[in-house]
Amino acid sequence: MKHMEKETVKIILLSVASSGIAVFVISSVVILFYKMFSNYFVEKNLMRYFLPLPPISVAAYIIAYNFLKENQDISTTSLWIIIKNIAFITLASAGVLFAFSVFIVILVEGGRKFL
Repeated sequence: MKHMEKETVKIILLSVASSGIAVFVISSVVILFYKMFSNYFVEKNLMRYFLPLPPISVAAYIIAYNFLKENQDISTTSLWIIIKNIAFITLASAGVLFAFSVFIVILVEGGRKFL
């Protein structure tokens, strides 16, 4: 394994660990102050928006890892090119997520008619 790859893996692992700790802390606060949060989140049914956060964060690590793996010398790359590449990857991923979500909703609704 090249030196750059080892450093990238270390950074990604530290990012994953720190994000896990952040999710733990935020979840602990929500659990400890459930009554205060429940009025807002549960009644407005906003808790469902928190469910996709862990897989989305994993996808972000994969995108960052692959981007850094392809661009070994990122210090010479223009910031605009980096932003443009990551924005393109994000839009493509969001499009696929949207398509799969619509497909699953249609599939489940179609299945309900037969049950």
